Order: sequence, then structure tokens, then C-alpha cells
Amino acid sequence: MKKMIFTLLLFTAFLYAKEDGDGLSISTDVYGNNVVYGRVFYNYVEDTSSGRVYIYRKNEEGLELVQELPQGEEDEVDYFGGQVKLSDGKLFIGNSLNGGLTSNDKKIDIYQMTDEGWKYVRSIKPPEGYSKTTFDIIDSSDTRLVVGANINDESVIQIYSADDDYSSFKTIKDPGREGCSRFFFPKSASIYEDNIVVSATCFIDDLTVGNPSLHFYIFDAEKKEWVKDSVIVVEEVGQTQIFGNSLSLSGDYLLVSAREAGENKNGAALIYHKNERGWYVVKTLKPDENENTTYFGWNVSLDGEWAVVTDRTEDKHYPFGTTYAFHRRYNPEDPETAYPENWGLYEKYENNENDPEELKGAVMSIDSGNLSMGAAPAIDGKKITPYFEELKLPVFTAVNDDDQEVDDEDTDVNDVEEAPDAVVDETAELQDEDTSEQVSGMKTNSSACTLIMVE
Repeated sequence: MKKMIFTLLLFTAFLYAKEDGDGLSISTDVYGNNVVYGRVFYNYVEDTSSGRVYIYRKNEEGLELVQELPQGEEDEVDYFGGQVKLSDGKLFIGNSLNGGLTSNDKKIDIYQMTDEGWKYVRSIKPPEGYSKTTFDIIDSSDTRLVVGANINDESVIQIYSADDDYSSFKTIKDPGREGCSRFFFPKSASIYEDNIVVSATCFIDDLTVGNPSLHFYIFDAEKKEWVKDSVIVVEEVGQTQIFGNSLSLSGDYLLVSAREAGENKNGAALIYHKNERGWYVVKTLKPDENENTTYFGWNVSLDGEWAVVTDRTEDKHYPFGTTYAFHRRYNPEDPETAYPENWGLYEKYENNENDPEELKGAVMSIDSGNLSMGAAPAIDGKKITPYFEELKLPVFTAVNDDDQEVDDEDTDVNDVEEAPDAVVDETAELQDEDTSEQVSGMKTNSSACTLIMVE
């Protein structure tokens, strides 16, 4: 359901900004009827940074701006608003830019929703031994906050809990992988209830990128620790180093970005589903081959039966993107019939690059059908123009029970590929070609994976 904030948007937002404080939103999140945008600006002449967060609430007429943070003035000392996450009654605001080298002391501010508005509660400070390189908000749920940090030169994930008012954390450390000289962990992560998935990249040497992987963890209530559940080693997704930059976990489904995947390297997004055999790919989403699309999968988000993916315009100076909304049972060739696991393209929100008031950001978030697509720069120089849509559920009058592949040659998604029967060995790491293909459950046009169960 949640999605990652991407720091490459920062520099490009600066370039577009007309004056201090103006620019596209660098981050956005949605929870229920609350929508939040963060935007930052760096003044290269004065060597200062500023940030501001805008909080909206959805009503019958659309979005209403209810509060701006900080109260009354911009934060002039750090990248306040570089990261934002909403949960049940809580707003987390980071002054980090996902690993960007900054001189400011990093922190995460917690705000609580009250009858008088959003009130500052306190700040989460990095633990002793942290590096200023990393202290980033990654994801949040109703009761937890997931943070990426570098502690004593080791990359870790810290999970804070509402049980103790986010005052302490549990740690997931870099698990490493045999055959990797260097292991990029965490690359991204997503949390859903008591489950966390983390993406990672293996480097065989300084110049060779190995197979990326997805690491699944479950919270053990008795031990009060996060324990390993399983690992997926992805064998081929085109440019593997850009696999998993954005993740979204929702129930038994997982959406993973694969930027630059495909023959034309214009990107894809993989939908995994978990059943009694484990995780396997049920769909590969991709843009139409005739479109001049780049970085499809720049940002991904799951919300129930909705899968939303953004691309990013080829012009790196402008962090704009098209937003694609897919529905699990929708088939654009037969919209009144529900097709299981079809994940058809339901709606596409494009930009008008000739009109600065219609430039949607490449960041987005969706929750309960409410979709925020970033925000455009303001004409008056200080405000932003939010882009928000309420996705309406398709109305089906029939159900396709044949579980058949749907020929959607003229649409923007691949055919359905069902997983064959497979038996998972829960004790062995299966590496040979024949066995790993059996355990993976399937191979798609742009992806194959080996599932390794961890005791």
C-alpha cells in the first residue's frame, strides 16, 4: 500500500523552482482522507535549504488545505519535508533525502492529529554511531515506522513501534549473500502488518552486478523479534541493478519495480502473489511498446485490488511522470467481466508538459482508493497544486472462471502467466538450473526467481 520516496527528484525539483520555496512536491502520502505533500528547496547562492509540508483533507468538494508545517514559516535549516509518511493519527516528517550527503543532523519529527490540528510531539534522533549518510524514512503502517540507517558503517533497518510511542526500535541487519563481494541492503522496503519485505542488490565485484533478491521477515510475537521467512533470488530482469527500487506489500500481494527492464529498457513492474507454495509472479506490468516511456516503475504502490505505477519523463530536468492505475480483475477488452489476476490498465493520468499547472510528479501514493500524484509548482511562487483522484471500483456484471490467458495485445500489460505446480524444499537453497526453475513457480517475459525458504 505504501510507497517509497525517490531522492533523484530533489535536484530536478531545484532546477525547476523559480524562487526559494517553490517547486514540485518531493514526497507525498495518503492515509484515509488525509493527503500530505513535502517539498524542499536548496539555495545554491546562500548555501541554505528550506522545507515545508502541506496537509490536505479530502471532502465532498475535493481537497482542502488544512495546515502548513512548520507553523507560519518555512524550515530554513534542513530538508524538512524531504520524506513524509502518514499512519493512523500520526505524521512522520524526515529531513533526509534517502542517502543524500547533507551537513544537517538528521531526524524524524512526529506529529499527532488532534482536535486543534496536527501538533508536534517529538523527534526521533539517530542512535549512537550513526553515519550522516543514512537515516531515512522507508515506510510506515498503522503501528510501525520503518527507517533505514547506517550504524557504525553497517546498513540496517530499524522498526519503531507505536506500543512504546516510537521510543525504541528492533533491528534487521544486512543478511549478506554468498558469492557477493558487496551487498546493497536495504535498497527499499515495505511493511504490511507483521510482515516486511526488503530488496537488495548483489555486487560480484566493483564492476559486475549479480542477481538481486527480496528478503521476507515476520515478526515473532513471543521472541519480540523480526525473523527471516524466505528469500527470492531474481535470476533475470534485464538491468538487475535497478530492480526493487520501489516496493509495495499489501496482504498476499507484492508489487516490485524493475526500471529499464524489457527489450527496450523502458521498465516494468512485477506483481508477486503468495500461496501455500510461496511467492511467485502472477503478472508483469509494462507500458505500451509504442509509447516513448522511460523508467516505468519509478514508483509503485498497492492498495487492495489496485496496483499503481508511475514512469518518469526522459527529460531529467523535470521530475514529471505518467501514473498508471491497474485493477486486479479488470480487462480493458471486456470491462464488464471480472478476470482473476488479469491486472488490466484501468486508468492513465498523463502530463501536459506545455502547461505548468498540469505537471504531475513522479511520486505518488494510494490508500483506500485515494490517489495522490505529487504536486505541480505554483504560479504564485510559494504554493503547490496537488493532483488527487478517487479511483472508482469497476462494475462487473459477469465473472470469467476459465482462468485463461487473456489476449490484450492492444493494452499496456502483458498476458497472464499462471504458476505451475511446484514443491518447495524448506531446507535446501536450490541453485541448479532445473530445480530453481521448479521452485520459483514460474518464469515471465522479464523475470525469473528462485524461492529459498529459511528456517
